[in-house]
Amino acid sequence: MITKKDILAVLVVVIVALLARVLFLSYIPQVVFDEVHFGKFVSAYCCTHERFFDIHPPIGKLVIAFGAYLSGYNGLFPFEYIGQPFTNVPIAGIRLVPALFGTVLAGVIFILLRLMNVSRLFALLGGVAIALDNALIVESRFILMDNILLVATFGTIASAIASIKVRSKLASWIFVILTGILAGASMGIKFTGLIAGGLVIILWIVEAWKKKRVVVASWAAKAIIVGVCAIVVYLGAWAIHFSILTLPGSGDVWGVPTGNFAQDIISIHQEMISANYNLTAGHPYGSKWWTWPFMIRPVFYWQGNSGNQFVYLLGNPAVWWGGFIFFCIAMLAMIVSGIQRKKISIKNSGYVWLMIVGYLWAYVPLMRVPRVLFLYHYLTPLVFSIIIAIWWMDKHVVRKKEFVITACIVIFLGFLYISPLTYGYPIPPFWQTMLFSIPSWR
Repeated sequence: MITKKDILAVLVVVIVALLARVLFLSYIPQVVFDEVHFGKFVSAYCCTHERFFDIHPPIGKLVIAFGAYLSGYNGLFPFEYIGQPFTNVPIAGIRLVPALFGTVLAGVIFILLRLMNVSRLFALLGGVAIALDNALIVESRFILMDNILLVATFGTIASAIASIKVRSKLASWIFVILTGILAGASMGIKFTGLIAGGLVIILWIVEAWKKKRVVVASWAAKAIIVGVCAIVVYLGAWAIHFSILTLPGSGDVWGVPTGNFAQDIISIHQEMISANYNLTAGHPYGSKWWTWPFMIRPVFYWQGNSGNQFVYLLGNPAVWWGGFIFFCIAMLAMIVSGIQRKKISIKNSGYVWLMIVGYLWAYVPLMRVPRVLFLYHYLTPLVFSIIIAIWWMDKHVVRKKEFVITACIVIFLGFLYISPLTYGYPIPPFWQTMLFSIPSWR
């Protein structure tokens, strides 16, 4: 389990992630990309109480709104267009919430890798890869929900594994409850978060099968507790949603709540699913699913007035390209090994099989989505692929210390290379030429 040295390593990873995310949060004092949407939702929750409609459940927005409330935001800023200058908005305080979740994500991935029996050294590499990935940093420096979703999703998985591995029965049940809470939160941020609870079910079915003499009542009780906790969290968020948004607003065109809570829940879900599926508008920075691992088309978030300041959702090449290469090698090696042995064993796999299922579950359904999609839709599969690659490298790299040091240096250099497009600071002409040497990045 987690040792003092692990705690020290987590602190290192978290500090690196924190510095990369919280420094100069108010440097861009204008509305950036989807802040134009989520800013309105945050204003409604924390301050104006006017009803709105969104295709996502409320938990992620409620969390950010709570941070806005604590920051003293009055909710009067309209968030009308990208590039709109902020006036009387404690923007650093509002953006701090996603930044803190992005910081926590690096620590969660380190802990998850350790729970998968990955060595401390390579778990540290995994944490650094998350901490210094430019795409994850961009998503955590603005009023966006993806890092909150990632923490809930991978926190659910880590808690479920911990509930199996801890020796104390009390601790095991505590982790079971935490698993349920996080699974409900994951589902309550975006519907794609449903995979967290699904993976827990698969994990426990496999564990029950592995132990042969399983006490059915024990596993059934765990499943019930997780289900109850998840439902309470999910429905509780909707109860808060309806209790806060009591005044007429733009969302009334989709229907006004009645007091009949169950009927309101059903109606709003029908509208959300319909609206999500029927998004037909194109977008110049949309991209196809098969291009995502290669970062062929990033997303343009913001441009400064000077003409040499930009923010793009663009990942660290060392993490995305390097990680994808090792992920493919790992998958190919495991397939070949399974063919040679004529069986696939999961008993001593360190739960990597669960990460493979998670990767496929998070990625494959997106291949069939008819609406326009963006590079950030790959973030959950990306993290799964990094975990799988790190697990494989830990088992097969010979000179581990030298490899990890070299990899960390390369990741840091990749971070620096993309950083002008991450933080939006002025880019010299020669650097612009290098950054936009790939035409589709423009």
